[in-house]
Amino acid sequence: MPKSKSHATNILPSLALILLALAATDTAYAHGFAGKRFFPATLTFDDPFTQDEFDVLYNTMPNVNEDGESVDVNSLDVEYAKSITPGIALSVGTAYNRLKFADGSSQHGFDNIELSGKFMGQVYEESESVWSYGLDIDLGGTSSHGIGEDFTVYSPSFYFGKGLGNVFDTSSYLRPLAFTGKIAVALPDQSDQPRSLDTAFSVQYSLTYLESFVKDVGLPQALRNALLLVELPLQTCLNQGCDGDMTGTVNPGIIFFNKSGQLSVEAVIPANNRTGDSVGALLQLHLYLDDLFPHTLGKPIFP
Repeated sequence: MPKSKSHATNILPSLALILLALAATDTAYAHGFAGKRFFPATLTFDDPFTQDEFDVLYNTMPNVNEDGESVDVNSLDVEYAKSITPGIALSVGTAYNRLKFADGSSQHGFDNIELSGKFMGQVYEESESVWSYGLDIDLGGTSSHGIGEDFTVYSPSFYFGKGLGNVFDTSSYLRPLAFTGKIAVALPDQSDQPRSLDTAFSVQYSLTYLESFVKDVGLPQALRNALLLVELPLQTCLNQGCDGDMTGTVNPGIIFFNKSGQLSVEAVIPANNRTGDSVGALLQLHLYLDDLFPHTLGKPIFP
């Protein structure tokens, strides 16, 4: 695993790249809604909305294939997102990682700092659809020694969400279905590092939508504010020599939510041998700061 160097000077130009896009749209959107459809924060990639949020994610994944070596990974990720205007948000995050190698040795410490900017495109209430775009920057050299990479990665990203409430008949049990996704290209600032196409998709079935807009089937109260989903995060190498090599997981899970936040859990199943050979788990606590503190912490800086 590469050793990290101190590249803190990357922070200022990286922030500048994000702030250059602040001329984007300035339209207000309700928290995670496109018409009747609520899009929660998924666990392996961000939702399409710009909001004030705080996220804590615990990840445990045994036998990850890291550069041909089996590694047990446990991490605690934290991220804070702040709305600059109703249609623009910036976020900062990092993770505390604990790595255990096959030879019995271990390593732990903070991963690189990640900065993100997200800008709303459009929300279509009638068709329950939404899209946005953004830029993620993984700041090389900002991690603990030996944990993160020493090069910076820039990832322009496109986000989308689409509910099927307007596609099927009003009594159809398929109306609660929805899809979300993220498509990004990871571009390292060092030419000898591989570029990749990072894609992530989710298929969601909202039990809340079922009870409220299709039919009250008598679900217990605990499931009335819940959503079943499967996520599929994938990474495909674009460089010559590894072109087409793919890693990823299949993550079935459930999200429980209310007006304050959500609690989510997923299994993490390797999609192929390149990814690993054991099942892991994700546990997320996600707070909606714009709903919890609408007049203070959750209010856009420039409303």
